[in-house]
Amino acid sequence: MASSNHSSVTEFAIQSFSENPQVQIFLFSLFLGLFIVAFTGNSLIVIVISLNPGLHIPTYLFLINLALMDVLSPSTVVPKLLQNLMTKNTISYGGCIAQIYLLSWCLGAELLLSTAMAYDQYVAICQPLHYSTIMSKAACCLIASAVWAISGTNTTIHIILTVRLSFCGPDFMDQFFYEIPPLLPLSSSLTYINNVMALEADMFYAIFNFLLILVSYGFIISSILKIRTKEGTTDYYIL
Repeated sequence: MASSNHSSVTEFAIQSFSENPQVQIFLFSLFLGLFIVAFTGNSLIVIVISLNPGLHIPTYLFLINLALMDVLSPSTVVPKLLQNLMTKNTISYGGCIAQIYLLSWCLGAELLLSTAMAYDQYVAICQPLHYSTIMSKAACCLIASAVWAISGTNTTIHIILTVRLSFCGPDFMDQFFYEIPPLLPLSSSLTYINNVMALEADMFYAIFNFLLILVSYGFIISSILKIRTKEGTTDYYIL
């Protein structure tokens, strides 16, 4: 890629959806329509929550962050994808790194936010009397900030490790958009550390977050079943 990165590859090529012009026009229209709908819908959520003081509560605070992520994620991929459908399927080194960074940051933050929202629901259902204390506005802002910060830090580490690699060819990525895992095989440098860090990140985001969400909703389901059981017992004694 760029000489500053000790690389001779200046751009990457990605797999094309189709070489048929009619199919490309159809896919362009389809992706553009879906992007406009997603962008408009999530933007409206952000605007409505921001302008309505009555919605400035923990659940909607997390929702507005989720909507922002759903705006940023497709915005990092779809515009370039639409351009590639009409022109050649290539991207510069800087554009590739920027897309990977922003996409990884948003997707990682979205997974962490799912865990935070699961915890919010757990407190609301299992600790309703303490909800306003535990999930105060300050606490929610801190959690939301931590979500963005943790994901940003993780992504920054991966990007730093990636830009240290040399890319001398091949420059074709068997993918429709750019991510770190399919980029590593194209490097002429040793990628052992990159692969280990990618595996640790996958384990953290996929396994650790999944277990936390599972535990949260497990407690929620247990609490709901206990409520129903108590109601059934009460009805029995009344009869």
